[in-house]
Amino acid sequence: MSLSDAGLGSVFRQGPNRLVFDSIAALRDIYQNDSVHKAHVYLVTQNDDKTVYSIFNAIDKRIHATKRRIIGPSLSERYLRRFEPTMLLHINTFLQELLKSAQAGEIVDMTPRCKYLGVDIAGHFSFGSSFDMQTKEDNRFIVNGMEAGTYRSNVYMQYPLVQFLGVELLLLPALYAIRNKYGAVLQKIMKQRLDVGKHTKDDLFSFVVDTTDPETGTKITLPELWSEAEFFLPAGTLYDISIPVIIINQ
Repeated sequence: MSLSDAGLGSVFRQGPNRLVFDSIAALRDIYQNDSVHKAHVYLVTQNDDKTVYSIFNAIDKRIHATKRRIIGPSLSERYLRRFEPTMLLHINTFLQELLKSAQAGEIVDMTPRCKYLGVDIAGHFSFGSSFDMQTKEDNRFIVNGMEAGTYRSNVYMQYPLVQFLGVELLLLPALYAIRNKYGAVLQKIMKQRLDVGKHTKDDLFSFVVDTTDPETGTKITLPELWSEAEFFLPAGTLYDISIPVIIINQ
């Protein structure tokens, strides 16, 4: 649902120094404006290694621009067409599972089914391996793990000092536990991806591992690549990217 659909108009003040926009014009004016800078609160979404940035939390425009030039081609039509056969396999599985449920006379909640499809596709694109969430229950906790991680990041971005108070362990032990379990699965699948050749799969790793920024000659490092993959996974499955809602610090 957009802000307008909710009766809030195309912009409203969320806090003393925070505005939320919902318009294509705002999307362009903000992201294509050299005088607008990301707020420092994005840094709270970094991993333990504070020297590693993803395209999401890089607030230095030079770093962000370099990352876009390296990672951008992986989202081009050329590379996405290479990935398309893999995506179609997951969509076929989605339809087959729906057919099985229909034949069994089951009532289907489409929300989790679509999330499982999204995670399997985004996981395959990010790490070269599917989580098989559509056909197996083993990894379905990952949806809750991603939601917990997103909730944690949102809280920290709203109140950055909270990350230093240990509140997560005291008040949100279940969230902390499932986020760690989710992190362990990601580490395992990363290791599995490294154990095979760089270009054996059509995934993010294969598309950008040897790419060099044409302007600076910079190549992406392995920790940076995994940071991007960790961002791509929930970004490709949990968020409704069709609605341009932008939050900026004034």
